[in-house]
Amino acid sequence: MRSVNRYLLPLFLATITGVALVALLHDDAVKTTPVQEAPSPAKLSGNQQADAASPSASESHYRNRIVLKKLSATDIDPATSHQHEITGVAALVQLLGPADQHLRGHLIYDGAEPFSADIDLTWYNASKSNTPRYRLYYGDNPVTEKAMPGDTIAIARYGKSQLLAVIAPHGTKYESELPDFVQSQLATLPPPH
Repeated sequence: MRSVNRYLLPLFLATITGVALVALLHDDAVKTTPVQEAPSPAKLSGNQQADAASPSASESHYRNRIVLKKLSATDIDPATSHQHEITGVAALVQLLGPADQHLRGHLIYDGAEPFSADIDLTWYNASKSNTPRYRLYYGDNPVTEKAMPGDTIAIARYGKSQLLAVIAPHGTKYESELPDFVQSQLATLPPPH
């Protein structure tokens, strides 16, 4: 009997069933749980209705997906890497796609005293060889400066070129509530353009 890659199975099942998933990526573990569906177009107003009625194929496919990733020292620690980039794990590649993109990001640090920053992000292939190595580049900002290795970042796409990224400190109630917090924040963001 052929073995099924346990990391691809949840993504495969999500694709064939149309169920949105949260992927928690921590070293070798992948955990998936359902995410609340977006409101129906009847519950949206004005520009939101137009966006919900005719999203692009990639937008509608990933509208309700959140990728959760444990930040490594290479992702976040300036003493380890000066690159200012988050490694593009498989679930992030599924969310953002393989093409180079310039994105606008709304970043939130969700701790005892939350704060945010709006920054430009670049999703790109850092490899010159045939094996792609995707990275999400971010510039200097107070949110990533506060983050530590081991913290969790949640990334959600909410428009053609907009991302919401929320960082929660490791081992805190904010980390355990991260998917629900991201869903609540997505509901408050202005309509994507």
